[in-house]
Amino acid sequence: MIRNQSGNTDVREKLILNLSFSALLVLVSYSFYLEYVAGEASTLILLNFTLHSAWFTSLIVLMQGKRLKHFRLSRSLFLLAVGSAIATTSLLWGADTGLQYFLLLAMVGCDYFFRQEEKQAQQISELFFLITFLGTELFIILPEGEVWKSVRFFNSLVLGIGSLYLLRTVRARQAGNAIMRGLDSSLVASLLPRDPDNPADYWQVGETRKLDTVSVLFADLRGYTGLSERFDDEEVVALLNNLYLQFDDIAMRYGVEKIKTNGDEYMAATGVPIIRRNAIPPAGKDATRLCHFAFAIIDVVATLRERLNIDLSVRVGMATGAVTGGIIGNHKPHFDIWGKTVNLASRLEQFGQPDEVTVCPVTADILRGDLMSPYEPGQYQDYDARYRGHPVLRKVV
Repeated sequence: MIRNQSGNTDVREKLILNLSFSALLVLVSYSFYLEYVAGEASTLILLNFTLHSAWFTSLIVLMQGKRLKHFRLSRSLFLLAVGSAIATTSLLWGADTGLQYFLLLAMVGCDYFFRQEEKQAQQISELFFLITFLGTELFIILPEGEVWKSVRFFNSLVLGIGSLYLLRTVRARQAGNAIMRGLDSSLVASLLPRDPDNPADYWQVGETRKLDTVSVLFADLRGYTGLSERFDDEEVVALLNNLYLQFDDIAMRYGVEKIKTNGDEYMAATGVPIIRRNAIPPAGKDATRLCHFAFAIIDVVATLRERLNIDLSVRVGMATGAVTGGIIGNHKPHFDIWGKTVNLASRLEQFGQPDEVTVCPVTADILRGDLMSPYEPGQYQDYDARYRGHPVLRKVV
């Protein structure tokens, strides 16, 4: 349906214009046929056609010139013109031509002229066409015998009310299906991100690729296990969920890709070529943006620590380099990254201090070369023979 697909006023305006042109053409054709072919035209019929032709013509002219500034006014005039033209023509012809049943078609067609939030106005329009149909039908069948008159009007009543009920039932089901499709799409997009080479498709399950320059972050909550001594399990889970929701919001703000969570550990990355719908390409170097994220979540945990007076902090480790990314397995699939860079970031998180960001030498060089970065690497430290890291400091302004 047009309103469900786009909800665009311009689309509905074009629909009204096209239908007005069509109605005008039908009225003119009827007039020509009755006058010059059938020879059955009456003065009242031709006057009726002329008045409604003028009505549709005025509507077309006003809408083309944008003199009707409010779409709702043009829509109301159009629907009134349709109802009036069908009803008056059905009555003036003086014969049962079945034209009045087009009023039911107009009732169904109301669905194309209203947005989802205009439910009340749409229902009023549908009732207008239903009542007009029943009134027209009643006047047409009055000359018939008493028995057939009552039978036919009862059939018309059932047909009209049944059509309206069926219309609204189908619409409600479609609205529910649309919501479910939206939820399904959001869920699939969170598990299977967009293919960077073909944004219209999802990253294929079982597909892996080498990604040359990715900054990886591991954040681990220190003191998380001690929470169980003060809170019950449900409260601990609720606290962790609230914390991770804030982490997710911060990640979206800085263009950071959340990879996964594992208990009290949060993994994220930048430089992963995943295209998400409505995403705005973030500014700044990948490593710098990941530092923004790291210090922001440290501040969030610090705020929670002060508010609840609990011993809770976060250690953060970061590394930059090549990784392999993709989706493996087909049960509960999700995007993940692997490689030495990932292992290094995990190790640096374990070696780091609470409420501190520890980065590898490659990340340190990137921060050092980013003149706009508010962070600078400190003196390197050898944690063991294989791992060297730099604590990251906030520049003093």
